[in-house]
Amino acid sequence: MDDFANKTQNDEYSLAQNDVKQAQISLDNEKEKLKNYELVAPFDGLVTRNDYQVADVLGENDERMVVIENPDILEISVMVDQVDITKISKGQKATVHYDGIENGSFEGEVSEVNSTPKDSQDG
Repeated sequence: MDDFANKTQNDEYSLAQNDVKQAQISLDNEKEKLKNYELVAPFDGLVTRNDYQVADVLGENDERMVVIENPDILEISVMVDQVDITKISKGQKATVHYDGIENGSFEGEVSEVNSTPKDSQDG
């Protein structure tokens, strides 16, 4: 009788071990699937806007978005008189003075020069 009880316990133990292995395989498979739904930005930053909720379905013409900003980068667009635009080139060092901030001078460089004229009344 003891042999039968031991065999039954061993069988139950083996079945429980098998259940654990199957659960681990299932968990690993689900973790792998989850990687297909992970969005990773190619840079560090802060999420400043997120129009999505968990389990949202994306549509073809979906205009919702997630905005990630790098607080270490400041981009400023300025209008330059057409006479002066010829003196500015991409990569040129620049200093921007902003009166609204104490010590409001920022060093940087020109990242883009748009040579298309824009009427100052267009904004």
